[in-house]
Amino acid sequence: MEAVFADFSVAAVKTGMLGSAAVVTAVADAVRAAGVGTLIVDPVLVATSGDSLVGRAGGGDDGGGGRGGGGGGSGGGGGGGGGTADAMDALLHAYRTALIPLASLVTPNMPEAAALVGYPVTDEASMRAAAADVAALGARAVLVKGGHAVGADGSPPADATDILWDGAAWHAFAAPRLDTAATHGTGCTTAAAVAAEVAGGAALPAAVATAKAYVHEAMRRAPKLGGGHGPLHHLYALDNVGRAP
Repeated sequence: MEAVFADFSVAAVKTGMLGSAAVVTAVADAVRAAGVGTLIVDPVLVATSGDSLVGRAGGGDDGGGGRGGGGGGSGGGGGGGGGTADAMDALLHAYRTALIPLASLVTPNMPEAAALVGYPVTDEASMRAAAADVAALGARAVLVKGGHAVGADGSPPADATDILWDGAAWHAFAAPRLDTAATHGTGCTTAAAVAAEVAGGAALPAAVATAKAYVHEAMRRAPKLGGGHGPLHHLYALDNVGRAP
């Protein structure tokens, strides 16, 4: 990070999986020292599959599946095993006290929001409450992604709705829920797309709307690879571009 900051101007920084409290603190120190203006914090803690991603050696951003952003693929769940309680507690403390206070935007999925605030996040009302409480930690804005939402009957709603508190107003972003296993990387891609849009000058609500639409389409057009949680089709916009013979 220090080498990049020293080499050229950085319009936005997006964090991903930071596997320990020490790493979170080191990133926060580097961001603070560099005077980063736009920091998107994606607190990668829980995969769509419900698995904890804390304490895994060499774990990917999404473990067994995506993290409930964009179009909100089916599957997912709460809770999760893996990772020690002490490691999770230390990591959450570091996020709350070191990194989130520096954030322009925090983008948890529902289980991650629940871990950060300490109570269940299961529906739109609790998503809004959690967003407000995470903002109270110092974040300028919070986007809680609704891919894990369930209705009163326990089934997922027809739409996957993400809730944004932008520091002044509430915004809801809905897209039809897709019946797909192509959910690996949804949360990370959402945060990265928002960061790219904001770096390009977009206002935050517009950036989130663009990111939501992009991830939804990347899920819809995803190749069906294997039998597990598959990747998105990030380059779907090139599908109709002619190729040289």
